[in-house]
Amino acid sequence: MCVWQYCSGTYIYGTLFKNFVGTNTALIAEISDGGDLPVWGGTQVIAEVNDSMIIQHSINQFGEIDYDTDEEILLLMV
Repeated sequence: MCVWQYCSGTYIYGTLFKNFVGTNTALIAEISDGGDLPVWGGTQVIAEVNDSMIIQHSINQFGEIDYDTDEEILLLMV
């Protein structure tokens, strides 16, 4: 769901199967971003998948432009 004026995203989900039965579904990859000036945000998720687990790595960036100083304020969450 988009809560921004502008947004886009691509999501990939994967399901682990054991003996042909789905046991767990998880987010495998995501690239999404959005903005409604002066604020914006973006997310990138990648995952390592092996025979027993899914390990996710994500980067979330959020920023804002200060109209008084014209500087960009960036918050990065890894």
